[in-house]
Amino acid sequence: MAFKTGKNQKHKINDKFGIATFSEKLFCDGVINCVNDGLINKTSRSLANYIVSSEVVRSMQRYELLTNTAETVGKSRIIFGSGDHLGPLQEQNDTSRKLREMVEVVSIAQRINEINGSGEMYAYMATLTRPNTAKGKLKDTFTNARSRVSKLVKSLADGVSRGGSVAKFSDKSILV
Repeated sequence: MAFKTGKNQKHKINDKFGIATFSEKLFCDGVINCVNDGLINKTSRSLANYIVSSEVVRSMQRYELLTNTAETVGKSRIIFGSGDHLGPLQEQNDTSRKLREMVEVVSIAQRINEINGSGEMYAYMATLTRPNTAKGKLKDTFTNARSRVSKLVKSLADGVSRGGSVAKFSDKSILV
C-alpha cells in the first residue's frame, strides 16, 4: 500500500500512515460495536478478524515503510487491516491499484498515438461522487443519480460522434 504526502510537505509519510491505520482501527471498532448492538450480522470468523485487526493495526511496534529520500512517497511492506472492501485501508489500496491501471492505459494510448502520428492526445478522468442519502430517501436519490449519469453518458457519446467536442449541459442539475 502506497502513501503520498503531496507538494506542500505539511505532513510526512509517517503522519499519513498513522492517519490511515487510525482510520482502520475506528472502522473495525465501529463494526464490532454494530455487531454487539445487533445492528449488523457477521460470522464469528469475520468478527474475530475485525477484533484482531482493531488491536493489531495500531499496536504493532514497527512497520517497515519504504520511502524516497524526501519522504514524500512511501510504501508499507506489510500492513494488517480487516480486509473488508469498505475498510479505509482496503479502499486506499483499491484506489491506488485503479490509478496505476489508469496510468498504464493512458501510457499505452499515448504510445499508440505516437506510432499513428495522430497529433496531440488529450485524456480526461472523472470521479463521480454523490452526497450521503437521508433515511427514507434512498430510492429518490438513486433515481436522481441515474438520471444525472444518463445525461452525462449521453453528452459524452454525442461528443464522440461530433469528433471530440462536448456540448455544454443544458441541465445544470447534472453538475450539482
